[in-house]
Amino acid sequence: MISDFEFVQLHATMADEFLNNFKIPDYILVPESKVEEIEECGLLVPKCPVLVFVNSKSGGQLGGDLLQTYRTLLNEKQVFLYVYNRPGLDITNLLNVYHISAYV
Repeated sequence: MISDFEFVQLHATMADEFLNNFKIPDYILVPESKVEEIEECGLLVPKCPVLVFVNSKSGGQLGGDLLQTYRTLLNEKQVFLYVYNRPGLDITNLLNVYHISAYV
């Protein structure tokens, strides 16, 4: 049987491992940044990387809270504030600004 402390530690480790499936490391997002490695398995490469676009005006005005939460859980550089109806800015243009290829 494990102690309460060990249980909490195990749970936190499992949560971190789960989030690492989605978190994009800086060396992928930022040109000329240092490559991150994990000793056991080599490069840190997410299994299912995501980009997050938060509309600050939707969801009962909770966009600011969502933005902060996602930036805390993921790499803040993969979470974007999307301002609805901003002239000349839609998802496709935003992806082009960051040189990201995607089907929208």
